[in-house]
Amino acid sequence: MPLNKNCCSGLDSDAEAKFKTQFDVVFIDNGIGTPGCRFPFVGGNDTTLECHKHRSEGAAKIKAAGKVTDKSPVVFVYRQISALLEGANMSDPSLLALMVRTDDKGNAISPGRLDWRNQDAVDWYVDNIIGMHTATDKNFDGVFIDGPIASSELCCHPNFTLASKQEMFLGIATMLKK
Repeated sequence: MPLNKNCCSGLDSDAEAKFKTQFDVVFIDNGIGTPGCRFPFVGGNDTTLECHKHRSEGAAKIKAAGKVTDKSPVVFVYRQISALLEGANMSDPSLLALMVRTDDKGNAISPGRLDWRNQDAVDWYVDNIIGMHTATDKNFDGVFIDGPIASSELCCHPNFTLASKQEMFLGIATMLKK
């Protein structure tokens, strides 16, 4: 199955969208620095919904090109496992209960990391970062996630017990199944 592993740097031109129809699967990865997805912490003012709209427009363009070429690929959209990198305000006091604050030995953990052992954190991520806007978007066939930055740091942290690490991985797996 041919895969398009080239990530988008912005909205595709008509020629780029048509080119992508030769693949069975296309991944749309508009990162934090691309137009439409520049969040405040990188000097932009786009919101998560604006970034979603930008990604959706890219997927729609590929789907439309697929109708012309009679080959419409499956289109997956990117979501970063780091809620911060998806534009969430991780210093919001209402999110504190969802964060890991200490390791299993009582040492402080850098703020802003979701506690994947907490089902409420998993649900918040699915509802607010992936969101219904993504789950119901007819231009997307699915979501892909790479680079589990914050989660892998915690899951590999030496001061968490094996049981805690297993719970974190289970929480991430639960999130991915949703």
